[in-house]
Amino acid sequence: MRRSLPMVALFALLTSCASTARAQNTPAPREDLQKVYTDFLKQEGYAPSINADGNVAFKYEGGSYVIIIDPKDKNFFQLLFPGFWKFEGEEDRRRALNAANQAMMSTKVAKVWVTKTNVIATFELIVKDPSDISFFFRRALGGVRLAVKTFADEMNKKDDAGKK
Repeated sequence: MRRSLPMVALFALLTSCASTARAQNTPAPREDLQKVYTDFLKQEGYAPSINADGNVAFKYEGGSYVIIIDPKDKNFFQLLFPGFWKFEGEEDRRRALNAANQAMMSTKVAKVWVTKTNVIATFELIVKDPSDISFFFRRALGGVRLAVKTFADEMNKKDDAGKK
């Protein structure tokens, strides 16, 4: 069977990219990551704790936030603000999807997810080293808060008929 040179080159490139992506996932013991994040948060004046899932939880201005620990990829940082908005019914869910889309379009790096009954905001980043958290944490927290504010502003807008 004869293979064309472009197909062989494409296969080689894709294989190379896949192995590079796998190589970037650097594992680390869960406890090491927990310590890095809890030590930082304590130093900043927060009262962090380890939740039932092994993630680092803390409170800020009335909200409960979580730093997700991924021991398979120490370079992945995720700050989560779970369940910040609850809703009922399909109409509210539709409005929440639109508001989430608006929040993501206008906020750098933040994501807003709509589940069946509530909304989650997250900030995700690939970091060189987890101990670099002091360089990006304030911006991560600010990004999540801006996404939440943008989402809430959209949800609280009145429609053309004057209803919420």
